[in-house]
Amino acid sequence: MATEKQHILIVEDDTDGCNFLKVLFDMDGYQTTTACTIAEAEQLLQQERFDLYLLDTKLPDGSGIDLCRQIRVLNGDCPIVFYSGDAFPKDKELAIASGAQAYIVKPTDILVLEKTVATLIQKSKSGRAN
Repeated sequence: MATEKQHILIVEDDTDGCNFLKVLFDMDGYQTTTACTIAEAEQLLQQERFDLYLLDTKLPDGSGIDLCRQIRVLNGDCPIVFYSGDAFPKDKELAIASGAQAYIVKPTDILVLEKTVATLIQKSKSGRAN
């Protein structure tokens, strides 16, 4: 019996960065969908279910923090990870307060990002199984 791939929504406005993340997580065995703006992400949120959200903080049409809050209302227990260049402690505190489980500053060892995503998805799957 084949296992269903976990679905990640990547919201990142930098095209190269977005493509890199998509390829990385596709190679890790996840199904990925990408959005470059909050408007695109909002449309996808209405159409699909995701197992994890990977967000940037600064997007061309608003704040990833606001998007995180919207996701939290729609999907209360799904993991949210910020992957952002905003490196001040207040940036991380704001992201966590808005509902994210993790905040990783770019650039970082990509293995840290992969491990964080895998751990949060596994915890989320275990929580749903109980």
